[in-house]
Amino acid sequence: VTDQTPFYGASGGQCGDTGLLTAPAGSAKVLDTLKPSADLTVHHIEVDGGTLLSDQEVVLTVTESIRLDAARNHTCTHLLHAALRRVLGDHVRQAGSLVTPDRLRFDFSHIAPMTPEELAAVERDVNAAIMADYPLTAKLMGQQAAIDTHLHSTGQAGSFVILSESGIAAGTRRIEAATGWNALKHARAMSEELHQLAAMLKTQPGGLVAKLDGLQKENRGLRKDLEKAAAQAASGQGGDLMSKVVEINGVKVLAAKLDASNIKAMRELMDDIRSKMPSGVACIAAPVDEGKVSMILYVSKDLHGRFTAPALIKEVAAPIAGSGGGRP
Repeated sequence: VTDQTPFYGASGGQCGDTGLLTAPAGSAKVLDTLKPSADLTVHHIEVDGGTLLSDQEVVLTVTESIRLDAARNHTCTHLLHAALRRVLGDHVRQAGSLVTPDRLRFDFSHIAPMTPEELAAVERDVNAAIMADYPLTAKLMGQQAAIDTHLHSTGQAGSFVILSESGIAAGTRRIEAATGWNALKHARAMSEELHQLAAMLKTQPGGLVAKLDGLQKENRGLRKDLEKAAAQAASGQGGDLMSKVVEINGVKVLAAKLDASNIKAMRELMDDIRSKMPSGVACIAAPVDEGKVSMILYVSKDLHGRFTAPALIKEVAAPIAGSGGGRP
């Protein structure tokens, strides 16, 4: 604790400053700055050389780059608040915020998720204020917290990008955003990922949408062909399956493992079995994915007083750590 400090203590949703503390016989890193009460600022330090003693005069140096990163985010929370009110309406009110050197988080009152168009308008509005480079005036108001963490002009924020928008409670939304160098870092990462995807798909970034649209159409066509082939293969097994029906205590029972590649083909086969078995119990199973099994169980209506499909399938599926449910 020092009698005065240029370090901002964590409060109001903003993290504390970091930096250096230098004494005549020692030095320390300031890892964080806390504000446990309005009149007390506490430096969390790690001594990295020599000795620190009480009543020494020390030099406190805030890490400028980290302070500026936090200041960019702090100032942009106000620009964001104003932009949200212009785009969404005057009902928008701040419901909380968090400011760190890496990003800002802003909670606000609004009933519905924001549309892509609204998010783009807010982002454009904030960046317009940044590029206008409006001068900012700091005023002393009781505590000096406000003066310590604002920029001299909006242009110092550099740039602003919205990272996410989500709902956190009824009527409350949250926006996370980055500014300055962190916004540039995010844009660079997105650009690199875009170029990597384009290279994988053997196209240019500008042609990704058309390329993916073509691949999706091709994939849908292949899936239909596969489902058709699977259905034909399953229907071919249908005739053979009926020869495996056995009678247990007066009930016809069919249990079979299939070579079916998807659940749709299995459903179609079960429909075929039901039409050929008006009274009885049938259960078919097939490996559909690596390490996974799909199972369908049928109980005819006349047997519902003795058995139901949900009850039976829970027992049958238990050995493979599975379960099931549905109609009787």
